[in-house]
Amino acid sequence: MIHNHYPTVAEAIRDAQGRSSRAQRDVKQQDLLTEREKNRTLREEIDELRAKVANLASINEVLIAEIRVLKAKQSDPKVIDLSFGKL
Repeated sequence: MIHNHYPTVAEAIRDAQGRSSRAQRDVKQQDLLTEREKNRTLREEIDELRAKVANLASINEVLIAEIRVLKAKQSDPKVIDLSFGKL
């Protein structure tokens, strides 16, 4: 009830106890800024990792296609390579 009717007295009591509302607010604000910076850094890292995954998936698909061709050549002697550079 004191904080409703006598806010200055309530603030003086909080100051005396070492837990000023301004100090608490400033600490929370600083914590929030720190966490936002961590969040920004982690989001950048996630974006980089997603780009790497996409690149690796593309390379993987190319290698799967090459393996498929090589297995076909190996399993059937009638399969020939029609590359233009190999005559």
